[in-house]
Parts: sequence; C-alpha cells; structure tokens
Amino acid sequence: MGKGKGHVPVRTCVSCMAKRRKQDLARFVLNAEGRLIFDEASSMKGRGVYTCKTGNCMDGLKNGRKILRAFQRLSTKGSGRGSAEQGRIGGFNGKS
Repeated sequence: MGKGKGHVPVRTCVSCMAKRRKQDLARFVLNAEGRLIFDEASSMKGRGVYTCKTGNCMDGLKNGRKILRAFQRLSTKGSGRGSAEQGRIGGFNGKS
C-alpha cells in the first residue's frame, strides 16, 4: 500500500501537543554540538521535533524543558543521539 494523493503528513507540537499538518508546524533539530537549530526547509538530517508557529507555543520552548523531554523520548526509541539525554540543548531563544 503506497501513499496516495490524499496523504497528509501529521505531526504533534511538543509544546501544546496538538496534532497538525506537517507544513503548518516549525521543525527543530539538534546539531552535533547539541544546539537547537530551526529547520526552515524541513530537510536537515536527523530526528526533529515540531512546534506550532504561534507565539504561545514558540514562547513555551524558551526554557528548553519541553524540547529536552521530546528529544529524550526520541533517544529512547533508538535514535542514537545522546546529547539530549545529557541535557546539552542550548542556543534557542524562542525566535527564529
């Protein structure tokens, strides 16, 4: 069974937990140094987390706990990225 023309990818916002179309969310990834990077084109390699593009959800990420928790969940699923487990997320101020 392949993906038909009607397939719409859905992702969950790590801030408010709302399910939305992938194109309606902003994607973030961790680089090799464990710094959070905004993936504007949604094409960077590695595991990513998604958040709504609204101010409330973006502001909720400023303290880093929600993103850290999301990447910890991903790493327990076998992503192989240990930097989130070590709590080294930095460089994100909620604005991109």
